Amino acid sequence: MNDMTAMTAQDDAPLQIELVDDMPAMKRLRPAWDALLRKDPDSGFYLSWDWMASLFEVHPGSWCVLCLRDPEDPRALCAVLPMRRRLYWSRSRRVFQAQLAAASRLGMGEYTGILCDPARERWAMAALGLALGQMDWSHFEIKYEPTGRRLRMLAAALPKAGFNVTWPPHRINGGKTDQLVVPQIELPDTMEAYYASLSANRRQKLTRARRQMEADPSIQSRLPTPETFHAMRDDVLALWRKRWEGDLSSARIEYLTAQYALFLDRVWNIGALYMPTLWQGEEMIGALSHVADRDGRRMTSVFGARRMGNEKLDIGRLQRGLAIEHAIDEGFRFYDLGHGDETYKYNFATGDRKLAYMEVTRRNMKAAHMIPPEYLGSAMRRLRRLIDREDIKGATAAAAQIEKALAAWQQNRG
Repeated sequence: MNDMTAMTAQDDAPLQIELVDDMPAMKRLRPAWDALLRKDPDSGFYLSWDWMASLFEVHPGSWCVLCLRDPEDPRALCAVLPMRRRLYWSRSRRVFQAQLAAASRLGMGEYTGILCDPARERWAMAALGLALGQMDWSHFEIKYEPTGRRLRMLAAALPKAGFNVTWPPHRINGGKTDQLVVPQIELPDTMEAYYASLSANRRQKLTRARRQMEADPSIQSRLPTPETFHAMRDDVLALWRKRWEGDLSSARIEYLTAQYALFLDRVWNIGALYMPTLWQGEEMIGALSHVADRDGRRMTSVFGARRMGNEKLDIGRLQRGLAIEHAIDEGFRFYDLGHGDETYKYNFATGDRKLAYMEVTRRNMKAAHMIPPEYLGSAMRRLRRLIDREDIKGATAAAAQIEKALAAWQQNRG
């Protein structure tokens, strides 16, 4: 843990900003972190201490957190910016670049952002922006941030002469799908009220799917239990793999399957997984995984799978309807259908949630190419791989950059 100081134009008093990057210090933050989470209406599960700690435990050295202390109560926090560290090797330019990004994406987090006391938002974002600008990095990005305004305040605090700020789009499927849009439902108090918000055609299709289930006693919805979770998780992933065989490369399927397995385990262990599965007899025919943010009263759909080739039963519509009904019964206020404005999601959604994406690059590339001390291990591992591949030019450039960094550290220490 390192102490930093920052000054703001609004307050002449020095502010205590801590850079936390080890688990003992992270654990000491928990009471203040949890208290700040309760204050912040824009926080949510993916900024919770539980979620972040679950990522940091298994990614030592790959994260850091900027923490702004409350000047009136040093035990309390005004703002928290969790970040992922990465040392990027540019093959074309043969240079290392220290990069920072939103920490939530270490574990496929659907949302990212900055935890903040809303009463001190502008002041806190200015202080964090100044502190961020003093750190060693070449590239900084936050994707899937739900407010937008906090990122604009953060960017405004960075010296304009030293940084370029951009707001890139994020589209897939040949530009057809905007990944910065989350179709969502502002949930009413009853399922009947939700039905009333839909068109007659959509309401009829949802009702028909429910009646199909009720007419066939072999079709049942089941939730995982502590005894069945791991087996059910494996069945869900097997169903997902089968669904995407032929559409995705085998390498991509293997990678995503492993990431989804880690995600499900992590959220289950935290106690926030809602994963209804649909069965016909003893065959799983559908599943939907969700993060149930009970404090924020938001249910977020992450990924799903269903058996293909059975047109008689509308599996996708049935399981979505059941999940929405459960969210309403449990008192959730929002149901998110995940990133992307695909047309089918608007069979259920009643609105959108817009997300922000900010990228910042440092203009002084000489400073940007300096390797900070905490990245030395990553730099040495990359150098070893370059040597193993007999990339002489790359290894020579990497070694020279490491040598310069070591000399600079020794000079600063002396």
